[in-house]
Amino acid sequence: MKTKQENEPLFVYLNDSRIGTLSRLKGGKLQFDYYENYLSELPLSYSMPLADRTHGDSVVRPFLWNLLPDDTRLLATWGRQFHIDPSNCFALLREIGEDCAGAVRFVTPERDSEITQGGLHPISEEEIGQRLAQLERDPSASRSPSDPGRFSLAGAQPKIALRFENGNWHIPWGNEPTTHILKPPRNDLTGLAENEHFCLNLASALGMRAAKTSVQSFANKKAIVVKRFDRLRSKNKLLRIHQEDMCQALAIGPERKYENEGGPGIIDLMGIVSGSFRRLEDRDAFIDAILFNYLILGTDAHTKNYSIQHTPQGFILAPLYDIASFAPYAKSPKDERLAMRIDRYYKVAQIQRRHFERMAKSCNYPIKKLLKRLERLAIEIPKNSINVAQASIQDGLDNPFLDSLVTHLTTRSKAALKLLK
Repeated sequence: MKTKQENEPLFVYLNDSRIGTLSRLKGGKLQFDYYENYLSELPLSYSMPLADRTHGDSVVRPFLWNLLPDDTRLLATWGRQFHIDPSNCFALLREIGEDCAGAVRFVTPERDSEITQGGLHPISEEEIGQRLAQLERDPSASRSPSDPGRFSLAGAQPKIALRFENGNWHIPWGNEPTTHILKPPRNDLTGLAENEHFCLNLASALGMRAAKTSVQSFANKKAIVVKRFDRLRSKNKLLRIHQEDMCQALAIGPERKYENEGGPGIIDLMGIVSGSFRRLEDRDAFIDAILFNYLILGTDAHTKNYSIQHTPQGFILAPLYDIASFAPYAKSPKDERLAMRIDRYYKVAQIQRRHFERMAKSCNYPIKKLLKRLERLAIEIPKNSINVAQASIQDGLDNPFLDSLVTHLTTRSKAALKLLK
């Protein structure tokens, strides 16, 4: 039996502006309502336009679930900790929704008077190292029960969100945002931290907008440290930038993030990107991301790994993130499958020049321009891979693994150039 308090609507904020209420109706249906006096500001989601003041369960529920981790173990841990049903996204965000991806925040009525307050709780590098070690053993240990902050990190990888301020690390609480995400190495995929760092830096070297990363050690525990691009420092205040992933924008739950599981594909995402207020630039950037993931064998480039950022002028395509090459781990060509089809094919070995041409046509994108961009990337990846690897080695990363990456990407780029002849 739910108490009155548990059924109370949550206030929904973007940064420090309250924009509406999230309600759980009788029968468990969810509803979001914009305040009437808010209807000239940013939308909560592409899937919840301001033209409609009320939005129902079919769009609200997937938006909420995409703010939460994919790890059922972590959700179960939170369920036990907060004495709630871990399959109830409303109840989960009631407890940990005050700092989510982007600028959205969910606040209980009893905490509303405190929402503009906040602070930073110092945490030592030794403590961070201990947390990373615990996270390696237990992926659900992303936060401690004693942590003052109430935050949620979406996605499948175990991670920790912290604030770096004045040369020191902190656990923020209240209206103070996190600034960095720390990901420990995965036991099942050797070198993933180095891999993601390498691929994101390679994308940047090729002129793409991508998350800034470094690999750091905390009490001898290595982690990839990702600087959040959904945060912006304005004078002395750190602001959250409002963004959402493509699953949220399309009102699709995280269980359908892969196209072969009923999720969206390249054409669907290009349909959204084409509405950007930087239309031409973002269409080019999205095509580059698709081609880049093909060339590096980025097999996990699913719908949730693309996002849009909302601005007063409209939305734009967010920088690239969560990119890694599966090439060093693939045991045979049958393992080389993309997250989204190129024309009709997921298997890399089946993809030919004509399939890129058909994809371009389906996206209403100039065919010659796409092939030129593919050729440019295939030419530039090998030499830039060497430079990125050398810079990474100077940062103290694992030399043999980086050499393997360079070899694989060079081979794949040469194969792509032959495909284009």
